[in-house]
Amino acid sequence: MNFFLNTAGFAMGLLFLAANSSAQTLNLNCESGNRATEQANCWGFGAVSYTNTPANIVAGAWSARSNSMSNSSPNASWIKSPWLKPGNGNITFKAKLENTTGTSGNGTYKAVRLRFITYDSNKSFGEGVILADSFQYTFVVPYTSTVTVSWPIPASIANSGNPYKLMISFLGSGGNNRANFDDLVLPGVYWSDPANNCLPLQQDADNDGIADNDEDYPNDQFRAFNNWFPASGLGTLLFEDLWPNIGDYDLNDLVVDYRFNTVTDALAEVVEIKYTFIVRAVGATRKNGFAFQLDDLDISRIIKVTGAKPNANPSMALNANGTESGQGKTNIIVVGNVKSGFPLPSSATFVNVNLNDPVWTKDTINLVVTFKENGTLPPGGAIKYTELTPSKFNPYIIIEQDRGKEVHLAGREPSDKMNTSYFGQGQDDSSESENKYFVTANNLPWALNIYSSLPNLVESTDFTKGFVRFSSWAQSGGTQFADWYLDIAGYRNNSLLIKR
Repeated sequence: MNFFLNTAGFAMGLLFLAANSSAQTLNLNCESGNRATEQANCWGFGAVSYTNTPANIVAGAWSARSNSMSNSSPNASWIKSPWLKPGNGNITFKAKLENTTGTSGNGTYKAVRLRFITYDSNKSFGEGVILADSFQYTFVVPYTSTVTVSWPIPASIANSGNPYKLMISFLGSGGNNRANFDDLVLPGVYWSDPANNCLPLQQDADNDGIADNDEDYPNDQFRAFNNWFPASGLGTLLFEDLWPNIGDYDLNDLVVDYRFNTVTDALAEVVEIKYTFIVRAVGATRKNGFAFQLDDLDISRIIKVTGAKPNANPSMALNANGTESGQGKTNIIVVGNVKSGFPLPSSATFVNVNLNDPVWTKDTINLVVTFKENGTLPPGGAIKYTELTPSKFNPYIIIEQDRGKEVHLAGREPSDKMNTSYFGQGQDDSSESENKYFVTANNLPWALNIYSSLPNLVESTDFTKGFVRFSSWAQSGGTQFADWYLDIAGYRNNSLLIKR
């Protein structure tokens, strides 16, 4: 099918963007006389030259000239537009054949084909699949007049917001005809980046210097990236509150599933950390607190803490920004009494640690630590993500509201409020001079941090009986059975575990 349109009045120029965005167009009129000028603006040419031979001119002083149209492959002779975001309207161009007299010149078939190419970041030059939507203008041979051709941009492409290239191919069979081509008008917004190998421009809606496709917060200038820990789901913290004695060693006096998201901005500075703590089980008669320390972080670098549930115990007094007072490092009381989130009757002592007891709904605590608010920094200044990686997270329990009696993960330093006289009592083998904390002489810990959700032990059941490879792992210093926590045959006694 042939389409004709009078193009008189179209603007001339190498690249023209109308002031009205709804009428922006990409034009090619060849008047530079040098393809390198167009190539610098991300046009592509395959076996297509420029000509100023008067007999071959379509419009102006210069036109494009295809290779001999004796090949039916669309890759034999072509022009490719820069990347653009197509709008509504018609693609128009002018063309004519040369060498249209004589048997050798006529051939049997001469055509111009238009197709759109999608963007694929994994492909060379970003060029993905060629869409099925296409248009072909077939010349009448012999024919020496200039034709004006029009093709509407397909509805599936127009105003989609996605980048495309237009590929114009010159096809034929037999003969030595060439096509002369000019005054291409392509509705759309130029979207190539000459400074980046002519790949599509990366949109940055919030102007934070990070391309929309590369960040998690494309419309928030103060946030850019999420950094989840654990990366793929919940982790589990388990504590034994009979420290410094080994006690029943069931490690279920507090069981907390957790995950946190460190949000950073375009400067790689921490904006906030969003913590989710899910108190899943409490196998303790005591009123224990749950807290964490951010090692090596001064409280002056925090704007505020929200969502915590500290109690009114004077030994857990807070600073104005919500951190615990009297500490040299940042300490945050998540909850003063871990049982406070459960509506326990007077007859109930434990939460979700006995198979036949009622199942209590888990207590979820969403806590946010803010380091930078709408671009404003705290007195201590900004903190880079590299300064506050997940390794700084140091969780612990406070036993029976005694602020000096903390239980941390093995090897982790206590807070400044720790009563160090507890070290070395009972079965504890801590040594401050050796930086050795919260382990027994045979290396058993009183707290664990597993980077996946782990079932807890039935009340008063030795942890080493439920996870039978755990003792070997601990006593070997982690060199044996590093996967002791996995659900592998011979690793667990499932009759002693509660999965909820």
